[in-house]
Amino acid sequence: ENINTTEAQEVFDQYDRNKNGTINVTELRAAFKDLNQDVSEEDIEGVISDIDTDNDGELNFEEFITLISLLNNAS
Repeated sequence: ENINTTEAQEVFDQYDRNKNGTINVTELRAAFKDLNQDVSEEDIEGVISDIDTDNDGELNFEEFITLISLLNNAS
């Protein structure tokens, strides 16, 4: 199913707590917790490193879309 980028942007903005245009480990972990997924910081770092194409240790919006796609395909 296609990802609604408007909705994705709203979710991204919601968790980009420091409004720097990327989602870091802490922010992504908060997102998983809100989905009732208690994921360890190490696992979050692994998720980020798997899809972090610019290797900055955080997810930009494009990388966040990749994560949503992966999660949609996994369910």
